[in-house]
Amino acid sequence: MNANGTGRRVLAETEGAERPAPAWSPDGKWSAYVNGSDDHTEIWLVAPDGTRRHRLVVTRSWATDPAWFP
Repeated sequence: MNANGTGRRVLAETEGAERPAPAWSPDGKWSAYVNGSDDHTEIWLVAPDGTRRHRLVVTRSWATDPAWFP
């Protein structure tokens, strides 16, 4: 998305419910987001152009609001 809000696009389409607050890596190369269903939660990474999407974590507990640490 551009700074003025134009050019928005979907980076990842999944079957679960994504949380609306992705966390961008400090270097801007990745976005981490949470996808969940009734029985598990997954944390995913995706590149800014929507490629290289991969799952990091699957948990039975509810994960929210991913964050980056040095």
